[in-house]
Amino acid sequence: MSQGGAARVRTRTAWGWEPFAAIAVGLLVFLSVRGARIAQPGNINWLMEGDPASHWLGWQFFRQSNFWQWPLGANPAYGLDIGSSVVFSDSIPLMALLFKPLSPWLPADFQYFGIWLALCFGLQALLSWRLLCQLGVDRRVAVLGSAFFAMAPSLLFRMLHGHYALVAHWLPLAALSLYLAPRYARLWWPIVLVLAALVQANLLVMVWAIWMADLVQRRWLGHDSAARLLWHGVLGHALLLATMAVAGYKIG
Repeated sequence: MSQGGAARVRTRTAWGWEPFAAIAVGLLVFLSVRGARIAQPGNINWLMEGDPASHWLGWQFFRQSNFWQWPLGANPAYGLDIGSSVVFSDSIPLMALLFKPLSPWLPADFQYFGIWLALCFGLQALLSWRLLCQLGVDRRVAVLGSAFFAMAPSLLFRMLHGHYALVAHWLPLAALSLYLAPRYARLWWPIVLVLAALVQANLLVMVWAIWMADLVQRRWLGHDSAARLLWHGVLGHALLLATMAVAGYKIG
C-alpha cells in the first residue's frame, strides 16, 4: 500500500464518535437478544442446562484448584482424577484466569459468561467497524455496517446454543484487520494470537492461518525482509506454544 493509502487508513480508523457508536450498537444487539439479566454475575440460572452447565462447572472446579500450579490452567478435580484443564471444559481460559485470583472474594454462584458475551458483541461491532473503514467505507456508514456484523446469524447461533467461547468472532475480525494494515503489526499480532489461544482452539486455528497469510503477503509485497519475517514467525510460535502450555492444552 502506498504512503497515501496508509494515511487514508489511519484517517478513517482514527478515534472519534463512530467507534463508540459501533460499540453501543453491538451492546444494543446483545441486550435485545438476551437481555441484561445474564450479565449479572450472580445470575446462574440460565447456565444450568446443556453445554453452558459444563462450562460453568469447569469454572467452579477450576476456581477451587491451587493458584500456583503447573500448568496454571490445570483443573485436576474436573474429570475424576483424569488430568484436565480449564481449556477442555470450554470455560474460556482467558476469563477464568482473570477471575481466579479474585475467587476468595467472589460469591459461590459467580459467573462471568454474561459479561463475556456482552464484551464479545461490543468488540464484534467495533472491529467490524474498523475493518469496513480499512476497506474504504465511510466512517458513519461503517457504524451501520457494524450492526449487520453484530446480528450475523452464525454469531447469534453460537450464543443461543450455548457455545459461548465461539461467540468471539471478533478474534478473526481483529486478525483480518491486521492483515489489511499498511505494515506488519509486530506488536499486535502476538497479542491477538495469545488472546485466541486463551479463548478457544478453533478460533486460534483461524487466527493462526490469517497470521501465516500476513507473513507471506508482507514478503510477497516487499514490505519486509525474509529474515525479519522469519524471526517474527519464530517468536510468534514460541509465544503461542508457551501460552498454550500455561493454559493447559496438554495435560499429563
